[in-house]
Amino acid sequence: MGGSGRYGRRHRSRRSGCKNPWYRILYIQVLIAIVLGVIVGWLWPNLATNDWIKALGDGFIKLIRMLIAPIIFCTVVSRNFPYPGRQQGRPGRDQGSGLFRDRVLPSR
Repeated sequence: MGGSGRYGRRHRSRRSGCKNPWYRILYIQVLIAIVLGVIVGWLWPNLATNDWIKALGDGFIKLIRMLIAPIIFCTVVSRNFPYPGRQQGRPGRDQGSGLFRDRVLPSR
């Protein structure tokens, strides 16, 4: 697999003419979902009172709450203990100051 760029793959920039179709752009998909949600809520308001919709919403909220703690933990750990190959500087002092910055300063 030849080519230039990182890991041997060819890098395609947006300027080279490879433009995504409008339906593959994330913010367009979000706007379409919002519009569809408003239309469905306006046409069928009693749909929101179904038990399966409530269960779906409750499950989504529990899923988000379950994911928040590991995401914050991984962010803090990866910030204070970088992966090998990255410039680490002085291991003891930089990591300690990172822990101080993350744990003590936000509590003010």
